[in-house]
Amino acid sequence: MRKALLKKDYKQAKLILWSICILFLIGIPIQVIIRLQNLSESVDTFNKDSFYRTVLDFSNQYFVLMIFIVILSGVLIGRERENKTHDFTFSLPFSRKEIFMYKWMIGTVSIVSAFVINYLISQVIIYFSEYQALLNFEYSLIYFIYPLMTFIALYTLSLLLGTITGGFIYQVILTYVFFTFPTWFMRLLLELFEQVSIKMDYDVYLAITIGSYLGTYLKTSRLLYIEHYFLVVPILYTIIFLITGLYLYTKSSVEHNGKFLLFPKLNNLFMFGIVLCSGLVGGYFVGIISPYYSIPTNSFIYFIGFILFGCLSYYLTKKLFNINLNFSRR
Repeated sequence: MRKALLKKDYKQAKLILWSICILFLIGIPIQVIIRLQNLSESVDTFNKDSFYRTVLDFSNQYFVLMIFIVILSGVLIGRERENKTHDFTFSLPFSRKEIFMYKWMIGTVSIVSAFVINYLISQVIIYFSEYQALLNFEYSLIYFIYPLMTFIALYTLSLLLGTITGGFIYQVILTYVFFTFPTWFMRLLLELFEQVSIKMDYDVYLAITIGSYLGTYLKTSRLLYIEHYFLVVPILYTIIFLITGLYLYTKSSVEHNGKFLLFPKLNNLFMFGIVLCSGLVGGYFVGIISPYYSIPTNSFIYFIGFILFGCLSYYLTKKLFNINLNFSRR
């Protein structure tokens, strides 16, 4: 019976699953071949560190893969709500925890399998190249394990957000917002502190900047070779997101499908967050375009932008909470 559940999820998401496998192939082994060829034509001398940064830094490719991973989670949960197949899924003789875990497993296993296979191929390519002497297991593991754990954390986060949102598009948008949230929120918060003349020690500023940077896109080659314990971040996120997602999936109801949030009790929390963040963005944006540079004037203009954008977002968010997407019925 459980094979039937896996088969259903695979049939639903097979196009995006195979797309991810192809993207891994293009993004890792083929790129390694191209980069090694470019290195062989260069007169530069590479040490181990610079070699790995040049050959195994796939930041741009990983960004594209992240988009497809979020779409995968949206297909498995958000899209189910839109085409009404979740009614059939809930009617199957499985608990909601089992259903959610199978959705998590099919995505996670696919991501891990595609990544491991293609990364091993890339290591073999390097081994049989003229740069074999620079091949190092410790460096390879660092460049391998951190982005992999980040992909799994992102996928789990997106599934979690799919349990509280009423449709595919809401799930995808919220995943992007929450995944990039630490970086831009901290930067906007620092701008607010500056406007109200709160002075921060350099060490505090550095800690906030590094902490926020680690929570988002995670440029692996520029961070991982510094400290191995950075792996704790995506692992901890994955555990928290998975446990929370399991709990909320068992509590979600179908009566609010199509709305921004499936849990009305979350409306006030999201309203506060959206208004605050919109105000921070508004103050920052208005401050940038302001032609005045004196501190009192600049601070006044900043708070004018903060209030205007905050009020506008409050009005629009109230409208958003009442919108019900017109789902297709199959």
